[in-house]
Amino acid sequence: MCKICSEDYSISSNDIKESLKTFIHAVANEFEIEKIILFGSYARGDYHENSDIDLIIVGNFEERFFDRIGNILELVPNNLNIEPLVYTNEEFDKMSENGNPFLLTVISEGLNLL
Repeated sequence: MCKICSEDYSISSNDIKESLKTFIHAVANEFEIEKIILFGSYARGDYHENSDIDLIIVGNFEERFFDRIGNILELVPNNLNIEPLVYTNEEFDKMSENGNPFLLTVISEGLNLL
């Protein structure tokens, strides 16, 4: 279940929150998704009107890295400025096991949306 649908995160704009819910549902319906993590300014609550929405999306993907991002971006509603990083389960697990500092920060500070 999409956690942003049931919990009150720091995202204050109802339009943004509703569009993000719609986007998450679209991604989950289109792809085999393991997890979606919100990180960056929206997760911390210090975003401003020009902030992008940083997401890590992990799932079962066959495409190359940049092709995955393109496929995900096709589902983004016009009013959202989403910056997705899209990893396979194996890539995500390997980065985590290898102690990737960026990923470890995202895991510890990010919000699991799915």
